[in-house]
Amino acid sequence: MNQKQLPKPKWEEMQRDVLMRIFSTFSLMDLALTVSSVCKSWRPVCYEPSIWKSLDLTEMDKFFRNPFIPNAWSDHKSSERFWRILKYFVNLSNGNLSTMVFHLFINIGDSHLAYTSRRTPKLKKLVLPRWSRLTEEGYFRAFKVWKGVESLVLPGCNISPYTMIKLIGKNLKNLSNLKIVFDYFDKSCATAILRFLPKLKALSLKGSVVERKAVEMILDNLNNLEELNLSHCFIDVTRYYPQYLHIMDPIYKTITRKASRLKKFYVCRRYNCVMCRCEYYYPLPHWALLRCIGHTSVVLAEVWVIWDVLAWDKVTPQPVLDHSD
Repeated sequence: MNQKQLPKPKWEEMQRDVLMRIFSTFSLMDLALTVSSVCKSWRPVCYEPSIWKSLDLTEMDKFFRNPFIPNAWSDHKSSERFWRILKYFVNLSNGNLSTMVFHLFINIGDSHLAYTSRRTPKLKKLVLPRWSRLTEEGYFRAFKVWKGVESLVLPGCNISPYTMIKLIGKNLKNLSNLKIVFDYFDKSCATAILRFLPKLKALSLKGSVVERKAVEMILDNLNNLEELNLSHCFIDVTRYYPQYLHIMDPIYKTITRKASRLKKFYVCRRYNCVMCRCEYYYPLPHWALLRCIGHTSVVLAEVWVIWDVLAWDKVTPQPVLDHSD
């Protein structure tokens, strides 16, 4: 007697809780622009607010043409288009976003940040773009709403580092992880961190030019610090004479000794770091050398360095010191 063949299950009849578990592994861009178009029964699940926890606008590259240049989409037509995209995704999240990643190259202004902050009050992690029209007032209004932010990535800003750190410290009281790129991290920047961010646990200056004394101030006085990332940094700088810039090699004994209390300490060696190795061939760091050539070159160099900062989990070297276990 032949057994009856069981009917083949249909994708559109899959249980809702199973679909939600599967869809939670997709990016929001994929859900809204691709998966939701597969069948009608999937569409309401794709827009389930509980799935919308993380919005990464760098995913736009898969669906829209984004030029690999600073201040992309800054013309009127493109700016209006970005406004529609931003509003669409932020509104769909229904206030549930905990992570917000802005696109590195797309230029945003105070209105973009204000709109996003009002509709994402539960935000825990924020990644801002490198190139923007954001002002001190714009940062202040947004940070005042994002009281719960614990991790901030700031590849660059249009205001002074001291003012920026002050704004962060006075408004983001729960911040424990700061990743920031400074054109020049000196003792005034270190003083600002010690004064306004005394509870900071993780600090990344990856890709910055830093002053040795400023690093020592951080290690001596930031008592809650557990992790410091100085990879791809140029240290011990004579600020007004860039020809004397040189990479930290060998690692200064004082910095290594002071960093021994940390759980993790990241730093590059000139000879085994692909990113920093070009300093071995040139008297200037790669970005400083290109700055002397012309505007186009410095843009490309900054793109390279900042893009690497945003992807530190992939290219950061193993910590010189790791006491996390």
